[in-house]
Amino acid sequence: RRRTCHHRLVQGRSAPAPSIAAAVLVAGLAACTIAGKSTPPQRLDSPQRNCVSVRTILDWKAIDDYSVELHTNATGRVYVVRLTQRCHSLTTAETLSFDTPDAWLCDHRGDAVLTGREACPVAVIEPVPHVEKNAPRQ
Repeated sequence: RRRTCHHRLVQGRSAPAPSIAAAVLVAGLAACTIAGKSTPPQRLDSPQRNCVSVRTILDWKAIDDYSVELHTNATGRVYVVRLTQRCHSLTTAETLSFDTPDAWLCDHRGDAVLTGREACPVAVIEPVPHVEKNAPRQ
């Protein structure tokens, strides 16, 4: 049976304080349900393939109607989530949720980005290479 975890994340145009961001993450995890019972995932073992823990997402930015950038607290990693089709309300959405069976957003099992008006299936999740701010140019 598929458990749906709706993790709601408000876009941080004015970046929220870490304590507020943490409260949003905790509140989002509390929305994971099986048959009407509210239970957070038992484990955070990483699934295979390309996945991002929804617990680590701090902020997001719509790139266009087909992709969204996720900023995580996991050593400042950034991921680009590309969608299988155009998501008309992505660039105007104020909040995002994720339809997943656990606390991981993955690109191989039918997970989706929810804008409040539509469900946008995930095609691929790509980590953005980390570049040091003070690294010398070559």
